[in-house]
Amino acid sequence: MIFALTTNDPHFLKAAYPHPEIELTDHERHIPTGTPYIKFWNGLWVVWEMTPERVPIPLGKFKTINSAIFAIKN
Repeated sequence: MIFALTTNDPHFLKAAYPHPEIELTDHERHIPTGTPYIKFWNGLWVVWEMTPERVPIPLGKFKTINSAIFAIKN
């Protein structure tokens, strides 16, 4: 299961809602420590990881949701 922060951006909604591997969450407080997750930001799919200090760090920016998912899996 891959977490994604929900947003009302139409590009996010069209790509993330039908995707079977995405678990939508409304706030970063619901992301477990050490877990990578996806956030749609400025037209890009950004992969973040939640640190033990609860400070997210960026791991990469991608043009498609599928490439962000691939990065998390590998």
